[in-house]
Amino acid sequence: MHTFQKTYETLKAKLLDINTEVNLLKDDVDRAIEQTCGPLGNLGIGNTHLYHLTYCNFEDNEDDECTFVPLRFVISQVIPDHTFGSKIGHVFYDSATTYVSKLTSKVFQPADAYCIRFYFRLYAVTTTGAIKLSLQVGEHPGYPFHSIPASNLPAKMWILAEASPDQEYIQHPFKIILENNIRTYVYIDDIMIFNTRCNTDDRH
Repeated sequence: MHTFQKTYETLKAKLLDINTEVNLLKDDVDRAIEQTCGPLGNLGIGNTHLYHLTYCNFEDNEDDECTFVPLRFVISQVIPDHTFGSKIGHVFYDSATTYVSKLTSKVFQPADAYCIRFYFRLYAVTTTGAIKLSLQVGEHPGYPFHSIPASNLPAKMWILAEASPDQEYIQHPFKIILENNIRTYVYIDDIMIFNTRCNTDDRH
């Protein structure tokens, strides 16, 4: 037992070091983009041609600048996450399998294009339900633009999904809504949102 605990603590320390390195690399990427393209964040918000990347791995779930407002989703360590492949990491976990669960993003500014990417995982195979993406513009309840039906999806493995909304929907400030009603436990991790079109057409 002592050996196991020592190994666990060693692995935990290494994962925390990796998390620190990842954050430092993200800062380096931001600085490189700013030097090449101009300011990021609120300072660059008026220029739709600047590159903006929002990345949410939920490791800093209390202070994450890209916080999603959950409805029936909760931050959890119930399974190994996608970011680290470990239960030390965090995922959004939908345990309410008989209800519709949602994640609603912060407001994004207009641009010529956007790509929404994320990883999801199913606890078990099912043919019922879907993961749906929509945009909320103003008070409109949502413009649907992508759906991932549960049929033929494997269980217990991380799957990459990505989609680009139609340009007509992103000409005004908007929020992204991820909605799930798949009838098994669903996990969401590593959401990325950037203002260029997705570069693949064969993802879920």
